[in-house]
Amino acid sequence: MTESLRNHSTVYVWGTAHTLEFIERSGYRKIRIEDGVMIMFTRPYSTRADRQDLLDRWYRNTLKKTAPEIIAKWEAMLGIKVNKLYVRKMKTHWGSCNYIKQTLRLNSELVKRSRECLEYVVVHEMLHIIEKGHNRNFYRLLEKYIPDWKAVRKKLNTPL
Repeated sequence: MTESLRNHSTVYVWGTAHTLEFIERSGYRKIRIEDGVMIMFTRPYSTRADRQDLLDRWYRNTLKKTAPEIIAKWEAMLGIKVNKLYVRKMKTHWGSCNYIKQTLRLNSELVKRSRECLEYVVVHEMLHIIEKGHNRNFYRLLEKYIPDWKAVRKKLNTPL
């Protein structure tokens, strides 16, 4: 889902609504969050596509910085190793796992959701390294490590 990307529209970061404000200037494009406001520094005459690209990159980079700490925590708890993390914008999934290569792929749109939702997706995908399918044992493990996983999944899949 793409944002409207208009001045004073709403964007979400870790489940919290922020007002979007644009500041046009020459120089480096960047995003900064201050006091509930997401400030997007763009070049003069930037297009909607330019702004969307900047926001998508910011979401992707934010997730790349945040997810490794959660993965490390759960590697220790589950006794497994994730060999590589990929982050990209996905249309239909929050995450996926290649259990053979022990890699995770996370949807950059997770940055819009709460950190609790991110942790649920990370654990869900990491459990596929132990149990490849969605069978009884997989759900037993999910229940053991994230007892309220159904409520978190519902929150994750509720439109913002």
